[in-house]
Amino acid sequence: MEGWVRLLTESQSFRAELFKNALEGVGIPAVLLNQKDSSYGFGELVLWVPEQQAERARAVLGLAPEPS
Repeated sequence: MEGWVRLLTESQSFRAELFKNALEGVGIPAVLLNQKDSSYGFGELVLWVPEQQAERARAVLGLAPEPS
């Protein structure tokens, strides 16, 4: 996804949705990419945000800053 960065991965759907909703609530667009296996339920969800808003998104979610 050009112009977007992978912010985090989550194995629990409800947590991923909470993170996405928290970002959207402060005006940061967010996309969840579901990479879970539909039959067995293993895998992860990946949360993507626009590159220019990644630092703000990390701050909103209380994540550590991206290493330089």
